[in-house]
Amino acid sequence: MSTAHIRGWLTRPLSNRGAWTGFGVAAVVAAIVIFRQYRGLTFFYDEWNFIQDRRGWGPGSFLAAHNEHFVAFPVFLFKAWFALFGLGSYWPYAVLAVLCHLLCVGMLFVLVRSWSSNELALGSAIALMFLGSAFEVLMWPFEIEISLCLALGLGALLLLQRQSRRSDVWAGVLLIFAIASSTLAIPLIVAALVLILMQRFDWRRLLVVVVPIALYGAWYLKYGDSTAQLGNARYIPEYGAKQAAATLHALLGLPPEFGSALAVAALVVVIVALVKRWGTRMHLVPVLVALVVMWTFLALSRYGIAPPDSSRYLYPAAILMVVAAAVIIGRQAITSITGRLVIVVALLMSLPTNISELAKGAAGWRGGSEEVRASLGALTEVRPLVPGSFNPQGHWAPQIQAGKFFAAADQYGSTAFGPAEITTASDAARAGADTVLLTAGALSVQPGSPAVSGIPPSITSVADGISSPGDAGCVRISASPGKAAVAVLPVPTTGLVVTALRADAPIRVARYSVLGPGEPVATATPGGASQVVRPTIALVPPPWRVQVATGGVATLCRVK
Repeated sequence: MSTAHIRGWLTRPLSNRGAWTGFGVAAVVAAIVIFRQYRGLTFFYDEWNFIQDRRGWGPGSFLAAHNEHFVAFPVFLFKAWFALFGLGSYWPYAVLAVLCHLLCVGMLFVLVRSWSSNELALGSAIALMFLGSAFEVLMWPFEIEISLCLALGLGALLLLQRQSRRSDVWAGVLLIFAIASSTLAIPLIVAALVLILMQRFDWRRLLVVVVPIALYGAWYLKYGDSTAQLGNARYIPEYGAKQAAATLHALLGLPPEFGSALAVAALVVVIVALVKRWGTRMHLVPVLVALVVMWTFLALSRYGIAPPDSSRYLYPAAILMVVAAAVIIGRQAITSITGRLVIVVALLMSLPTNISELAKGAAGWRGGSEEVRASLGALTEVRPLVPGSFNPQGHWAPQIQAGKFFAAADQYGSTAFGPAEITTASDAARAGADTVLLTAGALSVQPGSPAVSGIPPSITSVADGISSPGDAGCVRISASPGKAAVAVLPVPTTGLVVTALRADAPIRVARYSVLGPGEPVATATPGGASQVVRPTIALVPPPWRVQVATGGVATLCRVK
């Protein structure tokens, strides 16, 4: 093949079929990459609000605000998934999240193809498919409220450019579902309004945006809430600038310090485009307005609560900024080798960084998921002991309450680990399970002097000391000179009595976690009452273990 043929092939405009084929292949690869990171994950944080508080089918289950958002459509989808798939596996919810993400990127792909070129549409879509810097949206099904809202809003803009009665009706329907997914739809509705006003004016077309806003207003009067603070208005420019910088850093995979310079350069390009390329205004102005409105809302409601570079907020900013960039670059196909090389280099910078960020974010949540599932497993074991308000997980799922969780689990199944799974979980997860058991009172450690059985307890190990038979069938633990003896043994089902002689004897207990340094649950003191360690509920293996340390002598007796 001659050089001319090679050059001709490299500079040939990308066909519609080629663009769609490339999009399809990239979508499959992105789905595989994202799904691999879902292994070991379970329901996280706000998802438990949906699971526990929206189990009914009355209006309140759908219309109640969540963090000030109108989320009726995501709630409906979650409830459908609960009914179809239950709570036993997180994979169906992963499929829902990835489908919504790819739907959003697909809408962007179609819109950019319409407003720009196939080459830019495909490159932009690939970058956004793998936007691991926004891993919260990609890895957290709860955030379909963002991806769904954007997909519906972009679809509405796409329909509005047709300027037909039928397309306007469907655009209005999409905007209704968008506003019922997230308040993030408001910037998109404003963008739709600007687009309509810049096209041929027809008051009937205003119904496309008036109806969704009226429905939202009616909802807000009854159910709405707002965290917006007017005092935050002075931070709007700062918030928008920082988010723009963080978004450009995320999209291009460059070091963070380049973000601010890129944001300034982008602002200059936008101003030049508005002045010199006035023909782009029909599509550029609505998108820019949407960005400004979004940054305004975020600054008013989230300044001081969530930073501008929060993962979930990078996602909508990236979508809108990519659309704006495509409009500025224009409709002409990118056929020069230099132009195509720029796209390839940009992707080569973006993809490794973003895939790494995706894996990093998922790894953190994977550890948290183990802790949640282990805590729920322990909670399930002590179900008869806990009140309905008992909270087994304070960090990763503080919304969980025992009564509501058991009601949902009875209806939909449970994601909780069983004892065997807890045993092989991480140290943090096993320690969390033990904390739940102890807090629930599955093991009692308190002073007492019960009758002993005369059958010595079984000692697993003694370090820095010796064990020997004691009186009444007990075991005596004696420390080596200058040492502190540490004895480990399983707790008999009837209980264990620990008596200290000549030195304090701190007592530590564990069922799943590793026995070691840490605060003792009790301390037996010389001349004081013995401490009785006794299970209060029968549990399947593994058994409770106790560690007794002493610098003197301690006796260990099995309760009769």
